[in-house]
Amino acid sequence: MAGETRLNINNLRTTMQIIKQTTATFNTNFFTLILLALLLFTFRTLIENGTRNLTRDASLDSFFSRLDLADRNYRRLHPLRPTFDRDDPFTGKDNADSFSLFTLPSNGIVFVVVANDLLGRHDSCISEVVWVGAKVGVKKLTWFFCLRWAVRNAESHGIGLLFVPRIYDRYMPMYFLLWWALDEVVALVMALDCWITIDSSRRTGFEIMREGYDLISRMWHQAVLIKCYEHVIVEGTAARYHLSRVLGEGSASIFQLIFAVYFTVAWVIVYLVTRCKEADSGGRRLGRKELEGLIDGLK
Repeated sequence: MAGETRLNINNLRTTMQIIKQTTATFNTNFFTLILLALLLFTFRTLIENGTRNLTRDASLDSFFSRLDLADRNYRRLHPLRPTFDRDDPFTGKDNADSFSLFTLPSNGIVFVVVANDLLGRHDSCISEVVWVGAKVGVKKLTWFFCLRWAVRNAESHGIGLLFVPRIYDRYMPMYFLLWWALDEVVALVMALDCWITIDSSRRTGFEIMREGYDLISRMWHQAVLIKCYEHVIVEGTAARYHLSRVLGEGSASIFQLIFAVYFTVAWVIVYLVTRCKEADSGGRRLGRKELEGLIDGLK
């Protein structure tokens, strides 16, 4: 009886086992996840085209030139604050806040897809899965988007306070190296916070971040390896450059977005595996009954 209540991911231990489970889940829900990647590509293309059309509008040239001048003055007054942001897993090199907001329903859809797959609910209608997942993402993850932005902003300001303008040129490489390293650690620590928010939205931001750290520390080595794979394939400019030469710009973008969805599936599985480990050590229980109750409660 106990075996029937346990999820089949409870025994996953190595990175390769997680990758195999991710691949199996992705293949089982291939059409739903590919559709999601295509929707992401379509939306990003609309954003890029809209931005390009705006910048071509002659009536806006003076407006953008004033913004550029103000930005240059700001950089002169605050030379140590980074003027770039980390690529969102779905956005690639063209990071836009509006597109990042669109990833909220996408994350909700992936969570519902993975949960249904683990529960054996393979007869679920694609439109129902997309609708429930999108609703969950918008409802539960909007404030998490704000929390993540606040943490990243505080991180860049904190690093900037360690340096002063007069040593800007001398220590700039060290500054960016330290900023990059801290940014990677923060991103890794917060990798599971999105799914914790979906699982339990009544917690405060500090409680979610603390639980995220506790969970990721249970599979730290596996999480680091998965993050490295994701960084090379999805976020890496070298991968995008070579893919663009072979497949073309549009096909390369679709390819990377498909893998962005793939790694999102992987992170949901990592979260659920760490929750199983937490339950085994006396923490919050997670079995088929709890996961069924969670998904049914989200509808």
